Amino acid sequence: MPTSAIEERPVNVKIAGISYKILVEPETEVFVRNAAERMQQLLDELKEEGIDNPGEAMMRIAFDGLVNKFRSDQQGQQLQQMLYKRIVQLDNVVTSA
Repeated sequence: MPTSAIEERPVNVKIAGISYKILVEPETEVFVRNAAERMQQLLDELKEEGIDNPGEAMMRIAFDGLVNKFRSDQQGQQLQQMLYKRIVQLDNVVTSA
């Protein structure tokens, strides 16, 4: 029985004056376009701060992105722990009633 493969399609984005063709799943396209737009905004902001070297600018963007990812992961874990504790508390209240 054949399985249905997810069809990827090409999406063209432009970052720092360079066009890229990226194959993406249709539901991912909006995220790819938003990421390219945000990356260009960040490059423009860094250029205004005097960082003209594209390599340095890309490194800063990547570094900041990783820091934000790690922060978000930690916040997500803390939220999960808090929700789990609340569910246990509610379960205790319900089962003791």
